[in-house]
Formats: sequence, structure tokens, C-alpha cells
Amino acid sequence: MYLFAPKLTAICGILIIVHTITAATAVRSSNHNRPLKPQLVRREKQDAQHTDDPGLHFMKLGEFSEYATEEVLGEGGMGKVYKGYYKSTPTAEPVLAAIKISTTMDVALVRRGTYLQKQLHNNNVLRAYNGGELDPNGELVTAIEFIDGGDIWEQVDQGVYGESHHTGNGTDRLTSDFHQMVDGVAYCHSQGVFHRDLKPENFLRDKSSGVVKVADFDTATKELDSHDSMCGTLQYLAPGK
Repeated sequence: MYLFAPKLTAICGILIIVHTITAATAVRSSNHNRPLKPQLVRREKQDAQHTDDPGLHFMKLGEFSEYATEEVLGEGGMGKVYKGYYKSTPTAEPVLAAIKISTTMDVALVRRGTYLQKQLHNNNVLRAYNGGELDPNGELVTAIEFIDGGDIWEQVDQGVYGESHHTGNGTDRLTSDFHQMVDGVAYCHSQGVFHRDLKPENFLRDKSSGVVKVADFDTATKELDSHDSMCGTLQYLAPGK
């Protein structure tokens, strides 16, 4: 069913996120306080097995010497993301990238998600530039597309979806972002890839272009494997979970 109706399933998956956004925006507008961020509780089962795709290989140690990392951009339950530069470039300015270091014990799970993300090529999906490298500490290091603008929850926190925000009509911006979120998830579904942890924090918005991208594929899986495990963030899980 998913492969025949990716847009429909994407809309269903995004609706609960939009409800959270509009509710938080209403709370902020009514009392001028910052909305309370949902408690990010990950509830996860170990997959029955981790598929070892034939083309899935770690980079050789040392290949990330081409990247220089700077400040931490974000931190979650499964790792950290740093701002970084790709140094081996003929242009005057180094190419920006985000360097993700996964500290989770389940490297195989993140490894598979990174591999799936690397196969996706869509304007509304964050690019992964490689399949990852294991560092001497056993942590998975991945170079991903750099987005300067924050995630959708930060947009809510800043009140940009409110009608009085200085950027203009917040409703129009929310509508545009919603369509982009649906398009990104629908594309993933059309490729047989399921994110399994959709929430405002996992959609990034580029500051200059306004493009919204699906991010953080740590728990992503292929269609055939999607019934073997259950994971996600508690506030955004389907009621039956």
C-alpha cells in the first residue's frame, strides 16, 4: 500500500506534527510564552536482524582528514552534529558540511539508516555524502549536507508561524513548509524508505532559500523490514504503538 500511495501516507505521517505546531503556536500567541517542547523519549526495539546491504561499506580510517570540524550544531540521544568544512576544494571558500558523530551503541542500526539516506536524491531530503566511517572509538562518522536555519521546532519556538511575525503571514509560511515536509516524506516512501521518527526536530529549514528537508535517518528502514521493529519519539507515535 505504501508504495502505491506515498503522498497519502506522507500526509498521514505529517498531520500529527502540524497539529503540534499549530497548538504550540496558539499557546505562544495567547500567553506570549515559549511553547513547551515535547519530552523526547525514544522507545525502541532491537531489529530482528540488520540487513547488510552489498554496497554498504565503511570509509577507511583517515579519509575524514579532508574535513575540519568546528562548533557543535546539535546533540541528541544518538550522537552529535558539528559544523565542518571540506578542505580539498579548488574554490576559495571551503565547502560547508555537517559532520555527524553517532555515539549510540547500535552502530549497525545507524549504519543502515545512513546508507539509505545516501541513496535518496530529492530537494526536500537532506543529503548524506557517504556511508560513514568508524573512528578508533567505534563511533560512526558521517558527512551530511549543511543547512543554516535550524529545525521546524525552532521555527515554532521563535513564533515564525504566528500571524504577527515580522517575516510576514505565518500561515502562508506554515502552508509552504507543510507541503515541503509532505513532498520529502512522500519521496522517501516512493523509494521504499521509512523514516520511523518523524517530528518537528527532524525537519530542517534553510534560512536563505526556505527549503525544508527531512533529516536524521538513524532509525530509517526499508519497506520489507518495517514491521520487524518499533521505534520513534513517544509524543509522535501512532496511538496503536
